[in-house]
Amino acid sequence: MHPGSGKRETQWPADCFGRLADFLIERLSARIVFCGGQTDREVAGQAHRAMRHPSQAAMLAGRTSLGEFLDLLPHFDLFIGNDSGPAHLAGLLGVPTLAIFGGSARVSEFHPLGPRCYTLRTDLSCSSCYRQAADCPWNLQCLQKLTPDDAFAAVESVLRDVRTP
Repeated sequence: MHPGSGKRETQWPADCFGRLADFLIERLSARIVFCGGQTDREVAGQAHRAMRHPSQAAMLAGRTSLGEFLDLLPHFDLFIGNDSGPAHLAGLLGVPTLAIFGGSARVSEFHPLGPRCYTLRTDLSCSSCYRQAADCPWNLQCLQKLTPDDAFAAVESVLRDVRTP
């Protein structure tokens, strides 16, 4: 799981990542790994602290190099992250990838490439706006309206799809 993005307008709230991680643990017996670079460490920590089961999640954000991250990716059953570089890397390596998009960018233009890439977003009349977070008059409802329940349903769909021969 990569809760960082580098831009507020593309970053799903950290507490949502934490609640999604709990759902994955409780409902799928998943093992969670929070990953990211040094700049993602704070948001990954927020997601980790938002969890009910933080002892069941490994915190690697800020603790691995890019090379180490690339070595880890093929071992993931699923990569979940925002519209960001790590989601694109996971997709290109063939890792099943669920990329969470806000409304600032057009999914058709910026989705991760790869054979098993999926996206989650809310369709609002203001999307795709290409606005910066500070310029959004609706307080990033495109991200706020996506719930951990929505994301869990998307995860179930992705897993069904990638496991179907």
